[in-house]
Amino acid sequence: MGTMMTFEMNASLTKKPTSVLRNRNFSLLFSGKIISQLGDQIYAFALSWYILDLTKSSLQMAVFLVVDTLVVAIVSPFGGIVADRLNRKRILVWMDVIRGIVVLLAAFLLYSHILQIWMIYVSAIFLGFCGSLFSPAAGAIIPNIVEDNQLTQAVSLNNFTGSFCAASGLLVGGMLYKLIGVFAIFVINALSYFISGVLEAGVRLPNVAKAVRTGTSSFIPSMKKTVEELKEGLQYVVKNRLILNLTIFNAVFNLLVFPVVIVLFPYTFNVILKAEPFQLALSQSSGWIAILASNLLAPLFLKRFKFRTSIFFALLTYSACSLLMSPALLPQLRPFFSNWTITAWFCAGGLVLGLAMPFIFIPINVLFQRHTLDQYRGRFWGMQSSLTTAMMPLGYFIAGFLAQRVAMTVLFAGVAVIMFSVDLWISNVKEVRNLKE
Repeated sequence: MGTMMTFEMNASLTKKPTSVLRNRNFSLLFSGKIISQLGDQIYAFALSWYILDLTKSSLQMAVFLVVDTLVVAIVSPFGGIVADRLNRKRILVWMDVIRGIVVLLAAFLLYSHILQIWMIYVSAIFLGFCGSLFSPAAGAIIPNIVEDNQLTQAVSLNNFTGSFCAASGLLVGGMLYKLIGVFAIFVINALSYFISGVLEAGVRLPNVAKAVRTGTSSFIPSMKKTVEELKEGLQYVVKNRLILNLTIFNAVFNLLVFPVVIVLFPYTFNVILKAEPFQLALSQSSGWIAILASNLLAPLFLKRFKFRTSIFFALLTYSACSLLMSPALLPQLRPFFSNWTITAWFCAGGLVLGLAMPFIFIPINVLFQRHTLDQYRGRFWGMQSSLTTAMMPLGYFIAGFLAQRVAMTVLFAGVAVIMFSVDLWISNVKEVRNLKE
């Protein structure tokens, strides 16, 4: 009798709460990511403007972005191997500490008036390298610290951090750049990394998660072993048709959508409409604000709808919005619309697009977590991050090439048609169609 009562008491003490925010480990990880990502977004905004102030060259700023993106694309698969071989919590802590040191060193060089543009590129390489090790570990660690019934909430809140930081980083960075200057922003970002590292150090991994990564005899695998593990991870993804098709979808989505927001929107407002920068900022921020709200609401609706249904209608909404935005840019109709009218039109479209986005990626990320074995999860997140990241600069180049050669109305309508075709494809993939959540 006493033994049974003791067992029941221990079970009640070890049972994780339904709400993921009451999960101590996730709360620490979540808090650390918000702090570091917000600092990083403010830093990225300030650094972009600082490079322009320093060089008066948009090309120099573009080189900085390309360097960072290429490092992430190249290193991420190896970061996945590290996340599968070593303790994931330690990776998170050390990568934040190293990034804090790099930014603090850059702040010192700036304060000493010896910071040069090539030094900024070098710091971007170090930060991109650390981020490439951090991201696969951060993605792979979530199922180790939450229950299966908490995964949807965890993924939603994890996406929330990115949306929140993207929406607020632009505004806060713009204000702080004038109020306290770029040096203080450097220091703030360094501190955000250190604080994040301290919070992540408090995460407790279960013994089973540690055991997966303590069997290795060396800290850094040999090149042959690395290639073998990359090949093994790639073979696993190729054989897992659900994961493979969703990964391809992610890559295509990044190829289509990010260039619209990053390249076509600015070109439309700055070159075609000759609008105010604030009007562009409104049109871009509306989407992030909607994503922020939708990340909190989506889990409530996803309890009632199948993932396939959610993805299909969200992509259909995306295609329809892109198509509806295109008429406002027709040269024949433009004289009838003021720039503020077009801004309001794009803001409305951005709100709808932002609301739809989490209904695509929360289900997909939950499926990634559920259908990837733990011993492959780090490598998968590394490969997935590498592929999707590599698609972005390719999309930027294509959009930049077409923007000056094809009517903007045709480009927006073309994206809508392609997105609708992608929607029909992914919704009818056999493994997606047969999902049983």
